[in-house]
Amino acid sequence: MEALLALLVMLVHQFVIYLVYLKGYISKWGVTDEEANMQLPGDKLAKGVSGTRGIIINAPVEEVWKWVIQLGADRKGFFSFEFLERWMGYEFVKDDGNFAEDMPVGRVIPASIDESKSKITYNFKIVEVEKFKYIVLDPWGTFFFKKLDDSRTKLIVRTNAFSGNTIFEKLNNFIMEGAHYIMERRMLKGLKEVIDGTKINRTCDFNWFMFLALSVLAIIALPFITASFIGYGLTIAFGIIWLFELLMLPQKGPYPLVLLLSVIGSMIFA
Repeated sequence: MEALLALLVMLVHQFVIYLVYLKGYISKWGVTDEEANMQLPGDKLAKGVSGTRGIIINAPVEEVWKWVIQLGADRKGFFSFEFLERWMGYEFVKDDGNFAEDMPVGRVIPASIDESKSKITYNFKIVEVEKFKYIVLDPWGTFFFKKLDDSRTKLIVRTNAFSGNTIFEKLNNFIMEGAHYIMERRMLKGLKEVIDGTKINRTCDFNWFMFLALSVLAIIALPFITASFIGYGLTIAFGIIWLFELLMLPQKGPYPLVLLLSVIGSMIFA
Protein backbone atom coordinates (compact mmCIF):
# COMPACT_ATOMS: atom_id res chain seq x y z
CA MET A 1 0.00 0.00 0.00
CA GLU A 2 2.85 2.41 0.77
CA ALA A 3 4.42 1.67 -2.63
CA LEU A 4 1.11 2.25 -4.40
CA LEU A 5 0.68 5.50 -2.48
CA ALA A 6 4.16 6.61 -3.60
CA LEU A 7 3.18 5.96 -7.22
CA LEU A 8 -0.06 7.89 -6.76
CA VAL A 9 1.81 10.86 -5.28
CA MET A 10 4.24 10.71 -8.23
CA LEU A 11 1.33 10.88 -10.69
CA VAL A 12 -0.24 13.80 -8.84
CA HIS A 13 3.10 15.65 -8.90
CA GLN A 14 3.43 14.97 -12.63
CA PHE A 15 -0.10 16.21 -13.30
CA VAL A 16 0.50 19.47 -11.41
CA ILE A 17 3.92 20.08 -12.98
CA TYR A 18 2.53 19.35 -16.44
CA LEU A 19 -0.28 21.88 -16.01
CA VAL A 20 1.84 24.58 -14.34
CA TYR A 21 5.20 24.31 -16.13
CA LEU A 22 4.98 22.10 -19.23
CA LYS A 23 1.60 22.59 -20.90
CA GLY A 24 2.40 26.17 -21.90
CA TYR A 25 5.77 25.08 -23.30
CA ILE A 26 4.50 22.20 -25.43
CA SER A 27 1.49 24.18 -26.67
CA LYS A 28 3.79 26.89 -28.10
CA TRP A 29 6.87 24.90 -29.08
CA GLY A 30 8.92 26.79 -31.65
CA VAL A 31 6.59 29.79 -32.02
CA THR A 32 6.33 33.29 -30.58
CA ASP A 33 3.39 34.47 -28.49
CA GLU A 34 2.21 36.50 -31.49
CA GLU A 35 2.23 33.42 -33.73
CA ALA A 36 0.49 31.33 -31.08
CA ASN A 37 -2.33 33.89 -30.79
CA MET A 38 -2.80 34.82 -34.47
CA GLN A 39 -5.98 33.82 -36.26
CA LEU A 40 -5.66 31.01 -38.80
CA PRO A 41 -8.20 29.74 -41.38
CA GLY A 42 -8.84 26.42 -39.62
CA ASP A 43 -9.69 27.92 -36.23
CA LYS A 44 -13.38 28.07 -37.07
CA LEU A 45 -13.53 24.27 -37.37
CA ALA A 46 -12.59 23.50 -33.77
CA LYS A 47 -13.85 24.43 -30.33
CA GLY A 48 -10.33 25.41 -29.27
CA VAL A 49 -6.58 25.11 -29.81
CA SER A 50 -4.46 22.30 -28.44
CA GLY A 51 -1.18 23.81 -29.60
CA THR A 52 0.58 25.99 -32.13
CA ARG A 53 4.06 24.76 -33.03
CA GLY A 54 6.59 25.73 -35.63
CA ILE A 55 10.05 25.31 -37.07
CA ILE A 56 12.26 27.45 -39.31
CA ILE A 57 13.32 25.67 -42.49
CA ASN A 58 16.16 27.03 -44.59
CA ALA A 59 14.36 26.82 -47.90
CA PRO A 60 11.95 28.98 -49.93
CA VAL A 61 8.25 28.52 -49.26
CA GLU A 62 7.76 26.75 -52.62
CA GLU A 63 10.19 24.00 -51.59
CA VAL A 64 8.60 23.60 -48.16
CA TRP A 65 5.17 23.36 -49.80
CA LYS A 66 6.45 20.70 -52.19
CA TRP A 67 7.33 18.44 -49.25
CA VAL A 68 4.41 19.15 -46.95
CA ILE A 69 1.90 18.09 -49.61
CA GLN A 70 3.61 14.67 -49.60
CA LEU A 71 2.02 13.95 -46.19
CA GLY A 72 0.11 10.69 -46.01
CA ALA A 73 0.63 6.95 -46.02
CA ASP A 74 -0.16 6.97 -49.74
CA ARG A 75 2.61 9.49 -50.44
CA LYS A 76 5.75 9.85 -48.31
CA GLY A 77 4.43 9.22 -44.81
CA PHE A 78 4.40 11.64 -41.88
CA PHE A 79 8.14 12.28 -41.35
CA SER A 80 7.84 11.33 -37.68
CA PHE A 81 9.01 8.35 -35.58
CA GLU A 82 8.75 5.61 -38.22
CA PHE A 83 9.52 2.78 -35.79
CA LEU A 84 6.62 3.87 -33.56
CA GLU A 85 4.27 4.23 -36.52
CA ARG A 86 5.12 0.76 -37.77
CA TRP A 87 4.72 -0.66 -34.25
CA MET A 88 1.21 0.84 -34.25
CA GLY A 89 0.50 -1.01 -37.49
CA TYR A 90 0.68 1.90 -39.91
CA GLU A 91 1.92 0.94 -43.36
CA PHE A 92 3.18 3.34 -46.03
CA VAL A 93 3.80 3.04 -49.74
CA LYS A 94 7.44 2.65 -50.71
CA ASP A 95 9.04 5.93 -51.74
CA ASP A 96 9.52 5.68 -55.50
CA GLY A 97 11.01 9.15 -55.77
CA ASN A 98 7.92 10.66 -57.37
CA PHE A 99 6.29 13.77 -55.93
CA ALA A 100 2.59 14.52 -55.86
CA GLU A 101 1.99 18.01 -57.22
CA ASP A 102 -1.29 18.98 -55.60
CA MET A 103 -3.21 18.98 -52.31
CA PRO A 104 -6.84 19.20 -53.46
CA VAL A 105 -9.78 20.01 -51.21
CA GLY A 106 -11.63 16.80 -50.41
CA ARG A 107 -8.56 14.58 -50.44
CA VAL A 108 -8.34 12.27 -47.43
CA ILE A 109 -4.84 11.88 -46.02
CA PRO A 110 -4.62 8.30 -44.75
CA ALA A 111 -2.55 7.25 -41.72
CA SER A 112 -2.08 3.79 -43.22
CA ILE A 113 -2.60 2.08 -46.54
CA ASP A 114 -4.07 -0.91 -44.67
CA GLU A 115 -6.29 0.26 -41.82
CA SER A 116 -7.09 -3.31 -40.76
CA LYS A 117 -3.56 -3.54 -39.29
CA SER A 118 -3.70 -0.21 -37.45
CA LYS A 119 -4.11 -0.23 -33.66
CA ILE A 120 -5.81 3.19 -33.90
CA THR A 121 -7.40 4.29 -37.16
CA TYR A 122 -7.49 7.93 -38.22
CA ASN A 123 -7.50 10.02 -41.38
CA PHE A 124 -7.42 13.73 -42.18
CA LYS A 125 -9.64 15.42 -44.74
CA ILE A 126 -8.44 18.51 -46.58
CA VAL A 127 -11.14 21.16 -46.23
CA GLU A 128 -9.37 24.35 -47.33
CA VAL A 129 -6.21 25.18 -49.29
CA GLU A 130 -4.41 28.28 -50.51
CA LYS A 131 -1.25 27.32 -52.36
CA PHE A 132 2.01 28.33 -50.64
CA LYS A 133 0.01 29.83 -47.74
CA TYR A 134 -1.99 27.27 -45.78
CA ILE A 135 -3.65 23.85 -45.68
CA VAL A 136 -6.54 23.06 -43.33
CA LEU A 137 -7.04 19.45 -42.27
CA ASP A 138 -10.05 18.12 -40.41
CA PRO A 139 -9.73 17.23 -37.55
CA TRP A 140 -5.99 18.05 -37.28
CA GLY A 141 -5.84 21.81 -37.83
CA THR A 142 -3.88 24.23 -40.01
CA PHE A 143 -0.47 24.06 -41.70
CA PHE A 144 0.59 27.67 -42.21
CA PHE A 145 3.55 28.70 -44.40
CA LYS A 146 5.14 31.90 -43.13
CA LYS A 147 7.66 33.34 -45.57
CA LEU A 148 10.58 34.87 -43.67
CA ASP A 149 12.63 35.73 -46.77
CA ASP A 150 13.51 34.20 -50.14
CA SER A 151 15.50 31.36 -48.52
CA ARG A 152 13.74 30.76 -45.18
CA THR A 153 10.24 29.62 -44.29
CA LYS A 154 8.61 29.06 -40.94
CA LEU A 155 6.21 26.12 -41.00
CA ILE A 156 3.56 26.60 -38.31
CA VAL A 157 1.08 23.88 -37.35
CA ARG A 158 -2.05 24.84 -35.41
CA THR A 159 -3.50 21.72 -33.76
CA ASN A 160 -7.18 21.69 -32.90
CA ALA A 161 -8.30 20.78 -29.39
CA PHE A 162 -9.75 17.33 -28.85
CA SER A 163 -13.45 17.05 -28.06
CA GLY A 164 -14.92 15.04 -25.21
CA ASN A 165 -17.39 15.42 -22.35
CA THR A 166 -17.08 12.30 -20.23
CA ILE A 167 -14.32 11.81 -17.66
CA PHE A 168 -12.88 8.96 -19.73
CA GLU A 169 -12.82 11.11 -22.89
CA LYS A 170 -11.20 14.01 -21.06
CA LEU A 171 -8.54 11.71 -19.56
CA ASN A 172 -7.88 10.17 -22.97
CA ASN A 173 -7.58 13.63 -24.55
CA PHE A 174 -5.22 14.73 -21.77
CA ILE A 175 -2.90 11.82 -22.58
CA MET A 176 -3.28 12.20 -26.34
CA GLU A 177 -2.41 15.90 -26.14
CA GLY A 178 1.11 15.10 -24.96
CA ALA A 179 1.46 12.15 -27.34
CA HIS A 180 0.39 14.25 -30.33
CA TYR A 181 2.90 16.94 -29.38
CA ILE A 182 5.73 14.37 -29.31
CA MET A 183 4.85 13.04 -32.76
CA GLU A 184 4.15 16.49 -34.22
CA ARG A 185 7.46 17.90 -32.95
CA ARG A 186 9.26 14.98 -34.59
CA MET A 187 7.30 15.50 -37.81
CA LEU A 188 8.43 19.14 -37.98
CA LYS A 189 12.03 18.09 -37.42
CA GLY A 190 11.62 15.33 -40.00
CA LEU A 191 10.35 17.80 -42.59
CA LYS A 192 13.25 20.12 -41.83
CA GLU A 193 15.65 17.22 -42.36
CA VAL A 194 14.37 16.24 -45.80
CA ILE A 195 14.02 19.86 -46.96
CA ASP A 196 17.17 21.63 -45.76
CA GLY A 197 19.39 18.69 -44.81
CA THR A 198 19.43 19.07 -41.00
CA LYS A 199 20.31 15.48 -40.11
CA ILE A 200 18.46 13.41 -37.52
CA ASN A 201 20.11 10.38 -35.95
CA ARG A 202 17.46 7.64 -36.08
CA THR A 203 19.48 5.35 -33.83
CA CYS A 204 19.40 8.16 -31.29
CA ASP A 205 15.61 8.40 -31.81
CA PHE A 206 15.18 4.73 -30.98
CA ASN A 207 17.54 4.81 -28.00
CA TRP A 208 15.80 7.90 -26.61
CA PHE A 209 12.43 6.19 -26.71
CA MET A 210 13.59 2.81 -25.41
CA PHE A 211 15.57 4.26 -22.51
CA LEU A 212 12.58 6.41 -21.55
CA ALA A 213 10.24 3.40 -21.70
CA LEU A 214 12.60 1.29 -19.59
CA SER A 215 13.06 4.18 -17.17
CA VAL A 216 9.35 4.52 -16.46
CA LEU A 217 9.05 0.77 -15.87
CA ALA A 218 11.98 0.95 -13.46
CA ILE A 219 10.46 3.96 -11.69
CA ILE A 220 7.20 2.06 -11.17
CA ALA A 221 9.13 -0.91 -9.77
CA LEU A 222 11.37 1.23 -7.52
CA PRO A 223 9.03 1.69 -4.50
CA PHE A 224 8.17 -2.02 -4.45
CA ILE A 225 11.83 -3.04 -4.46
CA THR A 226 13.26 -0.48 -2.05
CA ALA A 227 10.25 -0.29 0.31
CA SER A 228 11.75 2.68 2.15
CA PHE A 229 11.05 6.36 2.67
CA ILE A 230 14.09 7.22 0.56
CA GLY A 231 12.84 4.94 -2.20
CA TYR A 232 9.44 6.63 -2.22
CA GLY A 233 11.04 10.06 -2.43
CA LEU A 234 13.27 8.93 -5.29
CA THR A 235 10.21 7.58 -7.11
CA ILE A 236 8.63 11.02 -7.06
CA ALA A 237 11.88 12.77 -8.06
CA PHE A 238 12.66 10.36 -10.91
CA GLY A 239 9.06 10.55 -12.14
CA ILE A 240 9.33 14.33 -12.45
CA ILE A 241 12.70 14.08 -14.23
CA TRP A 242 11.21 11.51 -16.63
CA LEU A 243 8.39 13.89 -17.54
CA PHE A 244 10.82 16.72 -18.34
CA GLU A 245 12.97 14.40 -20.46
CA LEU A 246 9.93 13.23 -22.38
CA LEU A 247 8.57 16.67 -23.18
CA MET A 248 11.33 19.27 -22.91
CA LEU A 249 14.87 17.97 -23.25
CA PRO A 250 16.35 17.26 -26.70
CA GLN A 251 15.65 13.77 -28.03
CA LYS A 252 19.07 12.34 -27.27
CA GLY A 253 19.79 8.85 -25.97
CA PRO A 254 22.28 9.79 -23.20
CA TYR A 255 19.72 11.78 -21.17
CA PRO A 256 17.24 8.94 -20.48
CA LEU A 257 20.11 6.44 -20.23
CA VAL A 258 21.53 8.41 -17.29
CA LEU A 259 18.05 8.41 -15.72
CA LEU A 260 17.69 4.65 -16.24
CA LEU A 261 21.07 3.95 -14.66
CA SER A 262 20.22 6.26 -11.77
CA VAL A 263 16.98 4.43 -11.08
CA ILE A 264 18.71 1.05 -11.23
CA GLY A 265 21.41 2.33 -8.92
CA SER A 266 18.75 3.51 -6.46
CA MET A 267 17.18 0.04 -6.51
CA ILE A 268 20.49 -1.42 -5.46
CA PHE A 269 21.66 1.09 -2.87
CA ALA A 270 18.54 2.87 -1.50
